[in-house]
Amino acid sequence: MSVLFDAEESPEKALPRELDLSTSRIAVVGDRGCGKTWVAVRWCYGSLKLLNLADTGGAEDIHSRKIYYQPLVKSQNYLEHSRLQLDLLTNLVEVELLKSNEVAHVSEGAADSDATSQDCDVDVLNVQVLEGLNFEQSDYIELKAVQIKQTDGFLLCYDVTNLQSFQYIKLIYRQIRKLRGDDVPILVCALKSDLLLTEGAVDMPHVAELCDELQVDMDREYLELSALEDFGVNEAFYRLLKDIDAHKEQLRKRQSATRPPAAIAVDRVISGEKPSPDAVKLATRETAHSVASADLDGSSGTPTVAAAGNGRKIKSAIGKAGGPESSKSSKSCCVVC
Repeated sequence: MSVLFDAEESPEKALPRELDLSTSRIAVVGDRGCGKTWVAVRWCYGSLKLLNLADTGGAEDIHSRKIYYQPLVKSQNYLEHSRLQLDLLTNLVEVELLKSNEVAHVSEGAADSDATSQDCDVDVLNVQVLEGLNFEQSDYIELKAVQIKQTDGFLLCYDVTNLQSFQYIKLIYRQIRKLRGDDVPILVCALKSDLLLTEGAVDMPHVAELCDELQVDMDREYLELSALEDFGVNEAFYRLLKDIDAHKEQLRKRQSATRPPAAIAVDRVISGEKPSPDAVKLATRETAHSVASADLDGSSGTPTVAAAGNGRKIKSAIGKAGGPESSKSSKSCCVVC
């Protein structure tokens, strides 16, 4: 059975994906048995112990994981992303410790604690991962088309020990391009790379030929992964999320020929209107992109709580006027990381 990222979302009334700043949607696709479920579970939960293949039965499923947005947009590679994320987590822990110490003192310390808690409100991105998307179920052609249109980026997976799964991704690629054109981020992933030397059935000339045929940059859009050994999985999702974020920003720039959406959101705050949470987050995201661009020209800084809170005054004002955000997902990792 096919599942949708948002079953209540009609294609006609759906929010354009570039304006959805709360979530990024990734589809992990490939031939049956290629290992795509292991990859999705490894990244979303950090372990394969939660995976019971007898329970999956090849069915589609949606998993979820929350990540901090600032390290993603400010980093240029996964190693830098890990360092920035660790620095941000360290700052957040220090803020929480400071807040707990203030609460233990007199009431005026509690007021300072409220302000500290607000500064600690960093931007979080909910990543939804759809695995098991079946391109051969003719009974669900329309649902499959909706799935592809709801997706922000794709991991095209094949098993390095199975030549048939390697050929299968050509079919997937053509169907995605037919529905979305060239306007969607895609990464080609070779799974079970730990078996490449002993049981490998797909050699590098085959891969190079495929990348040329699909017009895929082999240096940047091709990766070898091993979910069993936890090799390359984080790198693959990091690259795709970076591409998705850059792609959404490009689409927003094309649509903001007159005035930036961030400026419109600020005007609504000043006038007392209640803009949507995504409009608020857009202002914050554009601030983050401008800071990241400045860091590329100069020295790169650490995403401290203060830096991550750039634009939080806008979010604070709207939070009082518009109320909290709502979110939903199928399966969710409870740890923000």
